[in-house]
Amino acid sequence: MKLSLLFVSLSLLCFAQNEKRQYVSATQNENTITVHVSDGHYIITFLNSKILENTFVPNGQKHLASSHAVQLIPQKIGEIKYLNPPLSNELLFGCNQKNSLEVRITKKPFQIAYYLNKKLVISEQWGYDTEGDLEKIHFNLTNDELLYGGGARALGMNRRGNRLKLYNQ
Repeated sequence: MKLSLLFVSLSLLCFAQNEKRQYVSATQNENTITVHVSDGHYIITFLNSKILENTFVPNGQKHLASSHAVQLIPQKIGEIKYLNPPLSNELLFGCNQKNSLEVRITKKPFQIAYYLNKKLVISEQWGYDTEGDLEKIHFNLTNDELLYGGGARALGMNRRGNRLKLYNQ
């Protein structure tokens, strides 16, 4: 019994985001969900049913709506709705379309996870965090997942295990 309790406790810690981050509220405006937390807010915009943009804006900073990374203009995808009652510990947002992304927000401990066809795609481990002048985002990955992108580098195509400075500001 003690071992089971320890495992459950460790599991929650491994997948929970920044322990200091507390859920405050969530609002929706057309294709965008804004999630207010104690240290800022997330702006999650569905660009279409399978692509979304997630931005974290720390308290005291302004959101710059233009992006050098995302060139898509949000498409009208129908109503994004709560897929479960908003009074529970979880909020689940999604489109009324087959094969569309869903965003699951756990209020306590706070976490955001992304699903496609009811299967977990990725979740944030600690979410947005700072360390000195570094800004970081941590994701939960399985051992067999590879990371690609991050621009031209003198590295192999798989960027997993590397700390990369992003230049798009």
